[in-house]
Amino acid sequence: MSGICGIYSPRRPELADERHLDRMLRAISHRGRKARRSFSDPSAGIAIGHVYAGTFTPAIDMEASLWHQDSECVATLVGTIFNRNDFLLANGQNRNPAHSAETAMAYLRSDPAGFPAHLDGNFALGMWDGRNKNLWLVRDVLGAKHLCYYRDPATGTVLFASEIKGILAHPLVRREIDPEGLTAYLTFGYVPAPLSIFKNAAKVFPGEAIRFDATGEMKAGIYNRIPDFDPQPGDFDAYARQCREHVIEAVARHLDGSEAPGVYFSAGLDSTAVLCALKELGIAKIHTFTMGFKVAEDKQQLADDLYFADLTAKRFGVIHHPIVIERGHNLMHVLPKILRQFDEPILTPNAYSKYFLPQAGVKFGVDSFLTGSAAGFSFETFPEKKIKRLQKKAGPGASAEELFLAAKSRFFAPDMHAALLRQPVDDARGRMLNLVRRYTEGIRVPEFVKQVELPMRMQGTEKAFKVQDRTSALFGTEVRHPLYDLQLIRLANKIPASYRISESGEVRKVLLTAAFQDMLPEEIKKRPVSGYPSYYWTGGEIDHLKEILLSPAGLERTGLFRHDVVQQALEQDRLSDKKSAGKQTWGLLMLQAWYELYINENDDFLEKIQ
Repeated sequence: MSGICGIYSPRRPELADERHLDRMLRAISHRGRKARRSFSDPSAGIAIGHVYAGTFTPAIDMEASLWHQDSECVATLVGTIFNRNDFLLANGQNRNPAHSAETAMAYLRSDPAGFPAHLDGNFALGMWDGRNKNLWLVRDVLGAKHLCYYRDPATGTVLFASEIKGILAHPLVRREIDPEGLTAYLTFGYVPAPLSIFKNAAKVFPGEAIRFDATGEMKAGIYNRIPDFDPQPGDFDAYARQCREHVIEAVARHLDGSEAPGVYFSAGLDSTAVLCALKELGIAKIHTFTMGFKVAEDKQQLADDLYFADLTAKRFGVIHHPIVIERGHNLMHVLPKILRQFDEPILTPNAYSKYFLPQAGVKFGVDSFLTGSAAGFSFETFPEKKIKRLQKKAGPGASAEELFLAAKSRFFAPDMHAALLRQPVDDARGRMLNLVRRYTEGIRVPEFVKQVELPMRMQGTEKAFKVQDRTSALFGTEVRHPLYDLQLIRLANKIPASYRISESGEVRKVLLTAAFQDMLPEEIKKRPVSGYPSYYWTGGEIDHLKEILLSPAGLERTGLFRHDVVQQALEQDRLSDKKSAGKQTWGLLMLQAWYELYINENDDFLEKIQ
């Protein structure tokens, strides 16, 4: 785990003072307490910093890999560049291994016009090109790592950081809500890139490179996209063998030399496939961590992962760690830490429960984890009956983007915002549809592929990955997603569409199942698809929190919502018997709590809820 931040203020160099950089670094220090690097050039108005936790692999000097500095340039990144040795080989250099930050700098120097299209990895990169006085911000094409920035309109100053809280530490920043970012949160339950909940702040989009120069000009563009869907004829069994090989290679890339990794293990097909690949790679010491709730007799499905994970872990002979939330659990011991960590509101209670996974890992000496997240991007399509249900909801002739908006605006649909908000934005639905289109813009794939692509690319990277990143950062650990891998997707997009789903339409990842047919337990092959267990705390556990935040007095402190509409939503949640009962209540609580902490800067609020 690591974190980066920086300041570029050529018109007002004093705003890039090292004292300001120090405040920013301290704000993200939880991402790396082992080491710190910094660079500043007062004459250019540039200051860049990096914190490093020392996680993932003893095989490489990762601190050196994530920071490189010479007389002209500085490069620092979060994550890793997988093809870091390719540049050395292409230039006849035999030394090994190369470092990620050094590789990025070398590619910029060798091919400025093509930079950074050569880079393959999961990374967020900040680079100072001292020769040309340019600051580069780059995010990997799949969006596995996050990077945000802030532009001050008065001074032209640019601030960037791995987490927005790093930016907020600079005295230049004014804490104001961005109306479109708020609309996105109320629609989806999170704020996708390029939006931010803060005015004048934004996130680097997946596959985007942004360059700021000494005049204050910003140039941004998409440097690379996900490969187009280009199915090639081929035998199913042959593709299954290729799939197995590529999954094992992807796991090896993301493992990156770690000898005792942890696996976030739901015992679904995806995480079990990761476990299979680790065994094929000969990794002897593997820790698995499984989360489950035993909070009510009528919610037995929330504990299913625990059963299947225990069964599978015994078959594979791994070191297994079940994490059980029992009835009567007091979430107020942990919730304040989660609320503080998320500097943008996020709806999912996974942001709470996933805290316990890296916590358990650190307890047992594990600081690097793999997951099976986003495997559907490569191996899945939606059953036709589900598409028809969405089409009925969205209307005849609806595009994939419109279907996605209809399916995923489960918090407050855009047409409800005018009633809910005191100051709603104009055309909320149109704005959100344009946001969704950013995630398919320029990618030439058929509609049925978009229907898988959109949830994975937008919801997967901007919500699920963010939750895992922020909760793991609290413990200085790192999570990687080997089944969401550029080279694996290149293969998957050559596979015929019919190989993405069984003839019955019930098995969505039929090829991945076939790839590890000999290793998967029969119970896992037959197990129904289920998501990460989510419990919205509808048993009275958060009643006092509702009283503090969603009472008329609490709503008045933020001034965002109409009291009567909020009360209607709370009552609907109370009476609902749906699986998602409590979602609106939890989502509103998270937004109100975020406002108290990050707009009102009311830290005393946390003491009241414990």
